[in-house]
Amino acid sequence: GLLYSCISVGTKQGYKIYTCDPFVKRFSDNNGGIAVVEMLYRSSLVALVGAGEQPSNSPRRLQILNTTTKKSLCELPFGSTVLAVRLNKKRLVVVLETKTFIYELDTTELLYTIETEPNPRGICAMATESGESCLALPARATVGDVTVWDTISITPLNRIHAHATPIAALALSHDASLLATASHKGTVIRVFRVRCGSKAHTFRRGTLASHVYCIAFSRDAHLLAVSAASGTIHIFNLAHPQSEGIITSLVPALSDLLDPPRCFAFIRLRCAAYPNVCAFPTNHHVRVATWEGLVSEYLVDDAAGGECRLVNENTTLDSAPDHINARFV
Repeated sequence: GLLYSCISVGTKQGYKIYTCDPFVKRFSDNNGGIAVVEMLYRSSLVALVGAGEQPSNSPRRLQILNTTTKKSLCELPFGSTVLAVRLNKKRLVVVLETKTFIYELDTTELLYTIETEPNPRGICAMATESGESCLALPARATVGDVTVWDTISITPLNRIHAHATPIAALALSHDASLLATASHKGTVIRVFRVRCGSKAHTFRRGTLASHVYCIAFSRDAHLLAVSAASGTIHIFNLAHPQSEGIITSLVPALSDLLDPPRCFAFIRLRCAAYPNVCAFPTNHHVRVATWEGLVSEYLVDDAAGGECRLVNENTTLDSAPDHINARFV
């Protein structure tokens, strides 16, 4: 099926939904600022969270809407700001700063509440293509730990000690077999095997600290894109497993001191001042959406690597930059 072929954009005026190929505005609404727009795949079902203090646009209220009929299907109130929402065919996940709620999507019945460490950016990752429907969240009690949950059976699959500092970004591969992590420092990216918790890869993003905006796996999990505030998207090769020597396998921290591999390909954004998100619509293309309103597509040269070639660019702006959030589906 089509992967990351739509983008939803929340703005200070409302929200918009575009198809990416061809790039066409599919739906728009300008009835008040929207901080979170989450689509259920390419369907007409969207979850909306407001960006204002008016009751109709409160950041503490989640609305499920059908964009075809323009009818509200349900509303869920919360005691604090909704920071992120994830959807699949069976589950609705709502992330607050210290709690994450798992709902049955069809009935909006609350199934489970997960307590987390303070998570003010709503960091989470959800793999929706696997039968397990995995959810990764910063764990409670230990900084730098990640807990992976099966949202169907509502059971924890694993707890992984990923970093010594707070988690800044998470991503799950499409089959939920791999978890990629970055900390607040953003210099080292780690990839873990979800089931056993062992470390599969360690990569050096850079030597200077930089906030990581987004991590994305290609569909075949051979490439990993990491977008940071430095203005560069680094692309790492996962196709060849990293081998660790006897010393580094006994003392895992040493593997990070031996200068982990760096990216084999990269995208240099024209403006580093705006946050962005990235995704792989195919195994060889990276799509990037920036808060300045540009949606760009780049070709990755699997053989030579190096700087990726810009092959397409569009804009979601009707006027001056006003984006609050954007998500590929």
